[in-house]
Amino acid sequence: MAKGKNQHVVKHPDGWAVKGEGNSKATKVTRTQAQAIDIEREL
Repeated sequence: MAKGKNQHVVKHPDGWAVKGEGNSKATKVTRTQAQAIDIEREL
């Protein structure tokens, strides 16, 4: 399986965001940190 970019969970004005390493835009924004972590683990 090919590996993608490292994903990071960061604070966002609308909650929590999952961002790919080096990206300026969030991949996904969630209301809770736990939701963001779940998404990050899937990616």
